[in-house]
Amino acid sequence: MLSFTHVTIKSPRTGRVIVVRNVRDALSMLTQYWSRRRGEKHGIACEACRRALDEKSSAEDARAAFLAAAREAGIDVSERTGSQLGTTLAASTDQPGKPANTI
Repeated sequence: MLSFTHVTIKSPRTGRVIVVRNVRDALSMLTQYWSRRRGEKHGIACEACRRALDEKSSAEDARAAFLAAAREAGIDVSERTGSQLGTTLAASTDQPGKPANTI
C-alpha cells in the first residue's frame, strides 16, 4: 500500500476535509477527484505516485510531490501528525460506487 505520514487536505470548493494516508490514495485523488486546476506539479505528482507503486521511488517522494501539487492548486494542506481528523478517501464518496465531487 506504500503508506506515508498522512496529509490532510481541505477542498476549496466544498470545505470537505480528506485524509490521504498512502500512495494509492494520493494517486486516486490526483486522477479521479482533482479539480480542473492541474498545473505542472499535478503531472509530476501523478508520475511520482506511479513510480512509487512500481517500486522505482519512495512513498515519501510521492507524498512530497502530492503536497506540491495540492499547494499549486490552491488546496489547503495540513501536514500535522497525531489525530487523524477528516474523512478517509475510501469513505469520501457521496454514494457507494459513485465518485465524489472534485475537490
